[in-house]
Amino acid sequence: MDTKVLVFILFIVFGWSSWMDISGVFVELPIMVHKQPEGWNLPAYFTIIIQFANIGPITYGLLRKFRTSEAARDRLETATIYIITIVGALTMLFLAFFWQVTSYINGVEHSTVLLVLIFFLALVDCTSSVTFLPFAGKFRAEYTTAYYIGEGMCSFLPATLAFVQGSGEYECINTTTEANSTNTTSYFMQPRYDPLLFPVRDFFLALSSMIALSVMAFSLLNYSGYCKTEFTKSLKVKPEQEKGTVLSILSPVADDYKYNESSSEVES
Repeated sequence: MDTKVLVFILFIVFGWSSWMDISGVFVELPIMVHKQPEGWNLPAYFTIIIQFANIGPITYGLLRKFRTSEAARDRLETATIYIITIVGALTMLFLAFFWQVTSYINGVEHSTVLLVLIFFLALVDCTSSVTFLPFAGKFRAEYTTAYYIGEGMCSFLPATLAFVQGSGEYECINTTTEANSTNTTSYFMQPRYDPLLFPVRDFFLALSSMIALSVMAFSLLNYSGYCKTEFTKSLKVKPEQEKGTVLSILSPVADDYKYNESSSEVES
């Protein structure tokens, strides 16, 4: 069977949301560190927060462990992907407008909003590592390649956007100060940052839009009949078992997978 170009592209768009938001925040650090009270300690805060966010995949693994049927696990997977991608897009949206908001804790100023939102972004990205690839595994092997291409773009796209923005570009200029009291002159180099092509807010809004595209790509892959023909396995739905379940509205997955004749021919 030939690879469908549209499905291939949809997998690229779906894959790029895996770590795009955290990568985007890190490429904006040269701008953010000069405007946040933590300064260059900000990357250290981010790294610690990201490690705590591994609670996401651990929780997902435990929830999956206690689901005995394949259908229940698939419903959990679909619901989780929807939740983390939508939360990722909304968090980037909030980050665009509130990343500079600070508060005082024990008399010390901190980037409270930024750090809290970074935790949610890290929770999304860490959990995507254990949900996106299993979903891609339901399709023919060619589309796993497309997913990996998209995953590779999750750092390339923010970095390219930051390059166009002019993030961190500066020139050093000679600065002279004179002290009249001591009749001395001091010379030192001072960085002068070039104006940005567009602000940090617009950068985060662009990333939020790209993650929203990933949500739409996942919906098409999961529900479109055109895309579902590329499944390696077909689904046999039992309506009486699907009816009344909360997650049934989020997943087209049935109780049991069964190979159909066409997929058997592909595998042979």
